[in-house]
Amino acid sequence: MAKKSKKSRFGNPARAAADAAARANSVPLREVRLDRAMEALAPGYALWLESQGRPDADIDMSLMVLDDFFDLYRMLEPTTDALSLVPGAVREVLAAAAAANPQATFALRSGVRDYVGYLVQASLWTGTPGELAELADVFKQPAWPGVDPASPASLALPPEGAADHDVDLDDGWDDDGWDDGGGAVDPADYAFADVFVPEQAAGQFASTARESPLWKNVESILAWVGGGRDVTTKGVLRKKDRAQAAVAIRHSGAGLLGAAVSSSYTAAELEAEALDRLALYWHLLTSLGLVAIEAGRAVVGPRLGERLGDEAATLEVFRDVLGQFIFVSTLSGSEPGRYTSWHVDMASFMAECSSENPPESAPLVQALESPDTAHPELYILARNVASWAAEGLVTVDSHVTVPPAFRREVADMLAEDFHIKAVGPGAKKQPQQVTVDAVLFDLDGTLIDSTPATERAWRRWGELMGLDGFEYGSHGVPAQAQVEQYLEPARQEEGFELIKALETADTDGILCKPGAAELLASLPDGSWTIVTSCTRGLAEARLAAAGIAVPAHMVTADQVANGKPHPEPFLLGAARLGSDIAQCLVVEDAPAGLASGTAAGAMTLAVAGTTDAADLTAHYVVDSLAGVAAAVLPNGQIQLTLP
Repeated sequence: MAKKSKKSRFGNPARAAADAAARANSVPLREVRLDRAMEALAPGYALWLESQGRPDADIDMSLMVLDDFFDLYRMLEPTTDALSLVPGAVREVLAAAAAANPQATFALRSGVRDYVGYLVQASLWTGTPGELAELADVFKQPAWPGVDPASPASLALPPEGAADHDVDLDDGWDDDGWDDGGGAVDPADYAFADVFVPEQAAGQFASTARESPLWKNVESILAWVGGGRDVTTKGVLRKKDRAQAAVAIRHSGAGLLGAAVSSSYTAAELEAEALDRLALYWHLLTSLGLVAIEAGRAVVGPRLGERLGDEAATLEVFRDVLGQFIFVSTLSGSEPGRYTSWHVDMASFMAECSSENPPESAPLVQALESPDTAHPELYILARNVASWAAEGLVTVDSHVTVPPAFRREVADMLAEDFHIKAVGPGAKKQPQQVTVDAVLFDLDGTLIDSTPATERAWRRWGELMGLDGFEYGSHGVPAQAQVEQYLEPARQEEGFELIKALETADTDGILCKPGAAELLASLPDGSWTIVTSCTRGLAEARLAAAGIAVPAHMVTADQVANGKPHPEPFLLGAARLGSDIAQCLVVEDAPAGLASGTAAGAMTLAVAGTTDAADLTAHYVVDSLAGVAAAVLPNGQIQLTLP
């Protein structure tokens, strides 16, 4: 990235950004037309992003980025056509944005590239092939990852000479969507500092959390949302509310770094910084379900007020927020085993800030005070660390230090991707606690081990159905769905009846999983049930073989229209227990079941074994149920302690 520059057709780019609305007002009809065009395009663009596998939070961010882009773009092109972009103007918008806020440049570049890709694939592009070629060159320029980097969409464009356009906007990206110019790296080639965790006093995490700007700002935004705020169909805050919402984020721990930023930035640049913080917080709140989007309104998540009234539950919420913020600050845009130099640099520096020898703050302060003369990479690092400090993830005096109470969380998050370990007297992982109204257990692989019996039955089924080379490998998916996958419609009923009979008849070797019987015995009746992909008869046979009584309100595959990974099974389980699914814990061992619980809106606990822990996505992960303890609180809720 080039050094920060004030030279462009914008003059001072940050001041120009602040004046965007005023200049646009001189041509109100054109602005109205552009706004109407974008309102018409936004739903299709959002659906296209969804078809690319983007989560809702990323779609919201993309729409917000595009909105901000056009605020600047229309200043250069007053006759803006939403279906055709002028490459020179796009280049200058990106340059101006880089000068005002380098950290956000990657997200802006990726967002505009995605939008052009959508126009091309949807046959909406009205520009020329030459303009597309120039844009491809703009989008290939190296960029630092920012708050929400995303791999480029795969654009299937016609070849040269075809009737339509012949420019591949992905030129320069490898088959996996990684920018070779950005430097895909192997973390094994790097040495990371150990995270030093000192001995913690009782309540130290709680007191540090309560005083952190991160938590205070979460509370402020939730209070601002209050009874609800208008949002777009994809959950993006309306323009009219953004400035007011940004003001609610008034707590900061930036200290020396914040003072350095203030000394070198204009009022407009600081305002842009505040809006960037708002985008970050909005992502945290919506992705974690603390703010829900309902019928064009943003509302505080269901029963969140009740959870925040309980000390233990409040700390659970904060841990989720802190973990998500650490991820955004170091790993956003990565995939397991695939990282850029930015990811390694950020993780390495955060580990160093958590070590016994934290880095000095003076070089970062100097870079922020004199951005025009600072080394670009040091300036980028300083901007990122300033954002950590603003939220209290690091404290800044003569050194930059992660508070001791947060180091365990830093180590836990980073150790999954990098060779980073926690050392020191407080390094031993502390038990986690989760408080819920009810627990919804999967059966096979979670409470009982039926894998040998299951595999025997399916092997025999494949032989009897004449399926050469058949191999069973769909754990957690209902048998009916698997039968439909392997047999033509005319044979599916026969195949389903056969596998039911084979599985029900073979219960040899079915055992209760370690810790399962003890955990179930500690839970009061009516506070838990089983949600399984087995049919009722098969579930009863396997429970009997394992010595577990059939619980009331059990949900089986023959009682739902859609099995896992659809959310219906767990939604039905929660309804039968009379519990809000958001206050239920789904305990599962299979990716399909965890996806079902997540889609339903429950908290999830993954039990490793059938699937490796690294391949399980859940709120919590344990190696087994042994050591998981449950206690009934005075208010009737269940508090589980996880090893």
